[in-house]
Amino acid sequence: MMDPALRRIGGIPESITRVPGQAAGRIFMAEELTLNDSSRPDSGGDGAAPATGSVVVDMGPVTAFDIARWSAALGLALDLPRDGMAVPAAFLPALACAACEQGGLLPRLFGAGGEGVAPPQVIRIRTHLSGEIAVGQPVRVSLSAGPVEDYEESAVGAGRAVRIAAGISGDGGASSSIVELTILQRNAGPAPTGRSRWPQPLVANDNRFWWDGVDRGLLLIQRCKECGTLRHPPGPSCPACGSLSWDTVTASGRGTVHSFTINHSRLGDLPSPYVVGLIALDEGVRIVSNIVGIDPADVRIGMEVEVRFRPANSLERAMPLFVPADGDGILPACLGAETGLEPVDIELPAARVAGAAVAGNNLSPLHRDPAAARAAGYAATVLDLASAAAFAHDYLRRHDPGRIEMFEVAAGRPVLADTVLTIRGSPSGAHDFAITASTPLGGGFEAQFSIRDSETSK
Repeated sequence: MMDPALRRIGGIPESITRVPGQAAGRIFMAEELTLNDSSRPDSGGDGAAPATGSVVVDMGPVTAFDIARWSAALGLALDLPRDGMAVPAAFLPALACAACEQGGLLPRLFGAGGEGVAPPQVIRIRTHLSGEIAVGQPVRVSLSAGPVEDYEESAVGAGRAVRIAAGISGDGGASSSIVELTILQRNAGPAPTGRSRWPQPLVANDNRFWWDGVDRGLLLIQRCKECGTLRHPPGPSCPACGSLSWDTVTASGRGTVHSFTINHSRLGDLPSPYVVGLIALDEGVRIVSNIVGIDPADVRIGMEVEVRFRPANSLERAMPLFVPADGDGILPACLGAETGLEPVDIELPAARVAGAAVAGNNLSPLHRDPAAARAAGYAATVLDLASAAAFAHDYLRRHDPGRIEMFEVAAGRPVLADTVLTIRGSPSGAHDFAITASTPLGGGFEAQFSIRDSETSK
C-alpha cells in the first residue's frame, strides 16, 4: 500500500527501478516534507507560491559493476574500485542526477513541459565532500528543492530554474557529501552559439605544435635538424636547406618591436585602437602579435617587449601577447611547463554522449535523441554536465592532486556531439585548480577544484 505521505504529493510510485544498480529502490517521504506545486503551468493554481519540494530516495548499493559501466561509457582511465573501497567522487553528480530521476521531482516542479520550453538540463554542479561512500554500501539521497524561478544568467539561454541540494549518505548515516544542482528549463528557440572576442587561429598539421605550446605558456620555434636554422611561421621544410626533419626550441619570450601598426577599425569586441606588432625575438625569428599594456601612441620601434599569455576560455584559445619589458603589463605572467598541464582532446561522437548520459541515469532526450535536441534548438545532442564533471575529474586525477574537498562545474555554451572537447588546466591558488574545456564550435564548461595535498589527505 502506498505511504500516505507519498499519496499526499500526487502519486509518486512506491517502488521504482533503481539505476544505477540491479535491485528495486524505494522512495520515502518524511511527514514534514511537502511539495507545493501551485505555480506549475498545469496545476490550476494562482502562481502565488513558487514550487518547492523534498524527497528521500533509497538508491540501494552502488556496485563495482555500476561504476565500471559508467566509466566505460565515458571512456575514463579509472582504476575500478572493489567492494568496501570508496565510490569515486566523480560519480557523485551522476548519483545525484539519478536520484532526481527516481524521485520524480522535476516533473512535479516544472510541469509536463511541451511547446514553448526545452527539456530540463543541469547547468551547474557544486559538490562538497566531507566523507566517503563505500562500494556495495546502500545509499540514501535526500533531495531538497528551492523555488522554481525565472532565470536569465545561463549561457544556454533564459528560462525557469531550480536549485536542488542532494545529501548523499550511506547506511542511513549523516550526509557524507552534498551535491547542489542548478537545473534549467530553457525557453524554446535556437540555443545561443558561442562567439569569440579575439580572432581565432586556423590550426593545421604544420602549426599544431605551436598552438599546443601556446596553450602551455610556451613559444616553440621550429629548428632544422640538418642545418640548425630557426624558422617561423611554422612550415614543413627548412627554407635554408629544404630538409623535412625538425625539432623545436623554447624561446625566451623576449624581443624588440621591429615594426607596428595602430588600427582604429573595429575587430569583433576588441577595444579600438589596438596595436599589431612585428616582434623580433631574441632568438632571431619574428612573429606577429598584439602589443598591449601601453598606450598605442607610446609604442616605439626598437622598444623591448616580453610575452604574456591570455588564458584560454570556453570560446577562445590561449594567445601570446606582448607587453613593455620595463612595465607590469596587463596580463598575468605566463604559465611555464612546470605549472600548466598538457591539454587533452576528447572525441565526442553522438554514441558516447548518449551512452555517458544513460550510464549516469540522465534520461533527458537532449543527450540521446537528435530529433528532440533539434526541436529544443540545438544542432545536435548535448553533453550532460555530470559527464563533463567526470571528464574534468579524470583530467585532474592524472596529475595526482591529492584529495578533492570541493568542486564546481558550470556550463558554458552547449557542448554538442560529433566534435572534439579540449580540456586544459592550471593551478589557480595554493590549494585550487582551474579547468576550462572548449570545442571548435564554441561550446565548453569551466570547473574549479579545491584540493588537499597528498600528505594532508593521508
